[in-house]
Amino acid sequence: MRLLKDALTGITVLIIITAIITLIAMAAAPTLTDGNVDLSSGTTADLFNFSVTFTDADNDTATYVKVIIDGTEHELSETDPNDINTTDGKEYSITGLSFTSGTYSYNFTAADANDTASPLEGGTFTVTEAVVAPSVIEYFPSDNPSTPNGTEQKFGVKFDQEVDVTWEINDIEVHNETLVPAETWANYTNSTAGVGEYTVRASGSNENGSDIAEWTWTVTDSTPPASVTNLSVAGRGMTWINWTWDNPSDDDFDHNEIHLNETSKGDLPKSQNYYNATGLVPDTNYIIKLHHQSLCY
Repeated sequence: MRLLKDALTGITVLIIITAIITLIAMAAAPTLTDGNVDLSSGTTADLFNFSVTFTDADNDTATYVKVIIDGTEHELSETDPNDINTTDGKEYSITGLSFTSGTYSYNFTAADANDTASPLEGGTFTVTEAVVAPSVIEYFPSDNPSTPNGTEQKFGVKFDQEVDVTWEINDIEVHNETLVPAETWANYTNSTAGVGEYTVRASGSNENGSDIAEWTWTVTDSTPPASVTNLSVAGRGMTWINWTWDNPSDDDFDHNEIHLNETSKGDLPKSQNYYNATGLVPDTNYIIKLHHQSLCY
């Protein structure tokens, strides 16, 4: 307000000047708290998770929330998409990150539509090289083998790391090889095992651990049973004859097949050691043959 006097009329005029001031409310910047990494230390085989709480006094939605790890940005997602209130804090997270060995620094940053939050320093975490045990990558035979006794059977195995290889049959060491290079065959051969079933195991080990290849090896009897002995006539008549004999004692002897003048008369069980031929023609020669059969026949 001021007074203005007219010089000609001598009239004083009161002039009032009104200033209109518009107050503009300034939006508050979002804040970040509770920045966290899980795990604080781990190995190259581990997965790391990061989380932080985004708070906005104006209940604005975050346009982005990020964790920056040694200069590399990773965008975080809402942990709970149904939480629409940012005034009391809303968690953002990222999971399943893996790293090579080393020490890493991280911090968090975020923004809403109006402003950017001050960065939140997170700290550091350490990653060490994971200890990985050796692993079988190839082996032969691919199936459990079956071999006639006296026949050579070969076994082989490859590991993905340099290892010492120990070969065992039924838990008894039979062969070993030291410092077998990675992806190189370690071998074992056996031709002397007796008839039976065996567990063959190749164990490769080093300071990182061990792994095994294992087979069930069946050695079969390839030797036929002995022949019958003491074949003799126990009795005879004009049209019949009764033969007896001793069967072999071999475990794999199964039965006899009897032939009379090259004509098969069928099989006789293992327990039977005689045969009575009837209906014979007098004054005729007859030849009896016993073909013994084994279990693997």
